[in-house]
Amino acid sequence: MLLEKHKRKDAEEDYARVRQSNAKAFEADVGLARAALEDWNFELIEQRANAALQLNPNSVAARMA
Repeated sequence: MLLEKHKRKDAEEDYARVRQSNAKAFEADVGLARAALEDWNFELIEQRANAALQLNPNSVAARMA
């Protein structure tokens, strides 16, 4: 929801906390990839999407990130 309101920094912090508390939460990596899109940081987007796909190879959201 924070990304939809263009509050990227807050969203990144939330996703990082989720990722830190649950290493298997691939959704957090997808969220971080979407946050990186706001900065056009394609390298980070690819890294986060690949991390999410390693945890869940069937994730449609990770494939679309």
